[in-house]
Amino acid sequence: MVGTMTQIFKPEPQVVGVGGIIRWAVGDQDDPNWSRSRTWNLCGSRNSDDVYLAPRREMHRVKLSLHGTWWRLALTESVAKGLPEGHNRLLHKWSPTPERWPGWRHAATVRVPHSSLQPGWPEPTAKPRPVEFVRPPHPGYELRFDLLLGAPGGAELAVSGASEIGQMALPSRGLLIVLMHEVAVDDAEEQRLAEQRRNAGQLHRIHRPGLPGYWVGVVIDRRRCSGADRHGHGEHREVTVYARVHPPGHSHQR
Repeated sequence: MVGTMTQIFKPEPQVVGVGGIIRWAVGDQDDPNWSRSRTWNLCGSRNSDDVYLAPRREMHRVKLSLHGTWWRLALTESVAKGLPEGHNRLLHKWSPTPERWPGWRHAATVRVPHSSLQPGWPEPTAKPRPVEFVRPPHPGYELRFDLLLGAPGGAELAVSGASEIGQMALPSRGLLIVLMHEVAVDDAEEQRLAEQRRNAGQLHRIHRPGLPGYWVGVVIDRRRCSGADRHGHGEHREVTVYARVHPPGHSHQR
């Protein structure tokens, strides 16, 4: 990757090898009255270019999986064991997005609006790599974290107007890059995001009563997707999944 990366409230980029983990969250821990987002885990595989994205505390429940020829959002096998008979753990499945640049695809975007931040809580210890905190966006703005998948031999990217959060080597010698930029959010968009966060809890409760509902914001970037209903039947639509921040004391970490 070449080019100038604009410095927008960021730590040093995380550079990890095959099968590594990139972790980040939004929040200023130096502020005594700080607010924060969920922590996000982006995990690679040692044996394939498969990549997995989810909030750290929910990765054992639901995650976005980027496989070679298909991508999906699904509940995990352990959670699926508790589903009512006839319910499918698959939430959405679609083909990889078209290339935006030679060898590069925009896979997903994590959106963290200022309005979604919650009162801060301590981050549990993370090994082998700690969580990197990014300073929050200004009121009326959001941070967008874009996941870019690069194939072996893909074009070099000259990036401006965004900051690099991290990059991960893939077994095929491809590369996964996470870029961040700040975007203004108008009143109409804030209302739309608030409605989606309210509705997301209903989505997950369809599958299992009491399943923690919502994500902090994953926007799946694609031209076409097959969104599966509770029986696995698909329809073409755009999908945004949001999640509520759990209070301190929720014990599962990775």
